[in-house]
Amino acid sequence: MVAALAVSCEEGLAADACAEACVKAFARWHRLATSENPTGWAYTVARREVSRRRVRAEREWASELKALLARSPTTQRDLELWGRVDQLPERMRLAITLRYLGDFSEREVPSLMIISRGGASTLLHKARETLSEALKEESPHGG
Repeated sequence: MVAALAVSCEEGLAADACAEACVKAFARWHRLATSENPTGWAYTVARREVSRRRVRAEREWASELKALLARSPTTQRDLELWGRVDQLPERMRLAITLRYLGDFSEREVPSLMIISRGGASTLLHKARETLSEALKEESPHGG
């Protein structure tokens, strides 16, 4: 569990990945019991499960993000801003959309993205900086 937690940075995801590894190990125990490193095998299964679940969650959120962006802008300024958001890297775009369009708190965004709180804070900070610079460049007065 500790290794899966270190990889995932989220207790629920780590527990689910470990449970999945245990189920798979139980199903294959007749082969694993005599293998050289059953613990290593279980760790690898748990690590892959963490990655698989993250990818699935990111795809689901990306799909929902596109749906939110498609129906959200209401003014010309909104259109310009969300056009810039759409140009951000995917994870920054997701963080910004969850925070400001989805109206989730900064404490909720990390669990929704299945990342650490620090990772979400960094993504939001970089995204806001990038957007701020882009909008300054567009402004006829440079700010």
